[in-house]
Amino acid sequence: MWLFLACTPPPPLQPPDILWMVLDTVSAEHLALYGGRVSMPHLERLASESIVFTQAYSHFPMTPEEHWVMLTGLLPEPHLMLQRGSPWMGKTLPEVLQQKGWATAAFVSGLTMTNNIVHLKKSFSYYDENWDFQKQDCRPSALTVAAA
Repeated sequence: MWLFLACTPPPPLQPPDILWMVLDTVSAEHLALYGGRVSMPHLERLASESIVFTQAYSHFPMTPEEHWVMLTGLLPEPHLMLQRGSPWMGKTLPEVLQQKGWATAAFVSGLTMTNNIVHLKKSFSYYDENWDFQKQDCRPSALTVAAA
């Protein structure tokens, strides 16, 4: 019996769930999660069950270009464009994850991440920007969370 158990292949590993949350223009040092005074209980609970990165650097001060940087791993120069989208023809992280079996989705809360500005919709299985950003440039967070 021991030999049988030793020769049985292990069960296939389930890929981990990945949540990549970008809080644009939020400075980490203000959040209690990073030692600041602003408490966000739901985010703190999620962090207690997750891998949390404590050092992140922005390579470009503009939201659309920086998202291209984060999703491709390239410095900003190839992406300095955004009237027509990045000229980058390689794969983005969501596209690589899709090829590996993940379902990918983006839930947009701000005007600068709408597809007509950032042109990232093609990178995701699902891209939710269902909000009238012409009337209000930010979708309320509760509505973004509900959409997700």
